[in-house]
Amino acid sequence: MTFITRSIACFVLLLISCCLLWYSVCTFRVATKDTAFVQTASSRFFPEALLIEGKIQYYSALDPLAAAQSYKKAILAEPSLLDAWMALAQAEIALGRRGEAERIFGIIAPTLSSISSWKWEELLLAFDLRDREHFRHCFNYILSNLPHRIREASWLGARYWGGWENVLPRLLPSNYLIFFAQAMAVGEVNAAVALWEKMGAENASIAEKDRLQFCQFLITHDRLREAKNVWKLWKGDDLSSITDGGFEREPLNTAFGWNISKNSDVIVERVTDQPYAGKACLHLHFKGTANIDLNGIYQIVPVQPHTRYELRFARKSRDLTTDCGVFVEISGYKCKGLYVSSRPVLGAGPWTEEKMEFTTPEGCEAVLLRICRKESLKFDNRISGDYWLDAVELSVKR
Repeated sequence: MTFITRSIACFVLLLISCCLLWYSVCTFRVATKDTAFVQTASSRFFPEALLIEGKIQYYSALDPLAAAQSYKKAILAEPSLLDAWMALAQAEIALGRRGEAERIFGIIAPTLSSISSWKWEELLLAFDLRDREHFRHCFNYILSNLPHRIREASWLGARYWGGWENVLPRLLPSNYLIFFAQAMAVGEVNAAVALWEKMGAENASIAEKDRLQFCQFLITHDRLREAKNVWKLWKGDDLSSITDGGFEREPLNTAFGWNISKNSDVIVERVTDQPYAGKACLHLHFKGTANIDLNGIYQIVPVQPHTRYELRFARKSRDLTTDCGVFVEISGYKCKGLYVSSRPVLGAGPWTEEKMEFTTPEGCEAVLLRICRKESLKFDNRISGDYWLDAVELSVKR
């Protein structure tokens, strides 16, 4: 190979390298949406730069007409640039040319139907165009396939159809539970109740955790009557009774089951060592490290208003210290006029059965059963020792 041939080859390779370097720099600036790049001559070779230019005109200069021209140039240069098509449709809507925007949407809709990454943008465009069929399709698609967009889509759907309850007729059955969870997450009680009833009427399959979550949701929002109906479907027996009064399984920590809050100064656990009845009981071990005001072990119990009840339970103690012992109390849940408590237990004692009677006031749908210990005012006030509870039963007093 002669010197001239080698020189020409080197020059060509150098030229190719420079072109590749130029292309790499330009594509990087396009990818990072470098607004200064659109002012350069090199940007004319990249349709994406025209798209950036259009967005500057649309959002910064507030000139949708100029933006539409830039978007059209980008589409002419690269017809598959969906960003430009979507942006052009939005610009046409801003210009008041809804018919043209609908025509553009009709062109790209067949392509968008098979691309999940564009469903959110398609939903927004359908919202602006008031295209009901496309909006419903995209809305249900997002609920089924794009979990990171469910919250925004649910809010947009509620706005589009005029309320959360109005979304329900547009839902696919496969999306019932998804929208149900979202309605609960944002506190839309009426929509959640209506959807629950709809799922029940259509015999939709609802997992146990969803039933319990809904029951707790209703309790939190003071919808006790609906909560009691949901609980009855899950529990399947007399509502006016203690749930797992023998502590035969782990506490539910939700709805009308046992709720146990953690406390670093007392150990609360189910034990199988010599229960009063059944196979287990509840054991509280006070470490003697604090003057505890104990009220975090409780159960909300559904009841009937203006009814006489009897609460029975068995308790045992060992070496309980201080002047303030452990006791059981009953109070009205979200209602006034009811409070009864057992005698505080101190020291040591064998299994002993106790009874408490009370009458629920008018309008009382539930009572709060709680294991308590009040703070002591004595100098030596750090409680230690053990307390056991078992065989908790509630019955109507005849």
